[in-house]
Amino acid sequence: MLFVIPLFASNVDSFEGDRAGPTSGVRHIECTWGIFMARVDVIDNVLRSGFDMNEIDWEPWVEPGRKQVDRHMLWAPSEEDPSVGLLVRFPAGAHGDFHQHLGYELMLVLDGIIEHSDGRSWPKGTLIVEEPGTYHSMSSKEGCTFLAIRTHPTQPSTPVPPHEQNEG
Repeated sequence: MLFVIPLFASNVDSFEGDRAGPTSGVRHIECTWGIFMARVDVIDNVLRSGFDMNEIDWEPWVEPGRKQVDRHMLWAPSEEDPSVGLLVRFPAGAHGDFHQHLGYELMLVLDGIIEHSDGRSWPKGTLIVEEPGTYHSMSSKEGCTFLAIRTHPTQPSTPVPPHEQNEG
């Protein structure tokens, strides 16, 4: 059975939503703390292929340099908060654009293997944190699904040849 308990649960006045247990789909749960309302979105069983997540609204992520990438926005940047959270899926052979990070990026591999432009690859269950100022392009030979959280936007860039990467 799945229960979603908000942080500081002892201060929760009411908790409404689906408590029926593991299901598929995106569920929206309303939590009330006194006069404050908060919406909690729940996606069950995310440790699986994004291509099995038919209950999620995926959209093509079309930008220069991206090939066959789909995303599901968990939250979008705003004027007050530049962060973004999304689920990303790459079919076999897909790749993202080459870019520089203006803030941190956290990637949690939910399924498959993701490859970094520096030659490293990470399987399901790996957490990758890129610092501000880092550059990369991600791809997947076999396909993968991952959670991506960015604290700030990225800046499209041009790949730097390996022999120039350590020159100052």
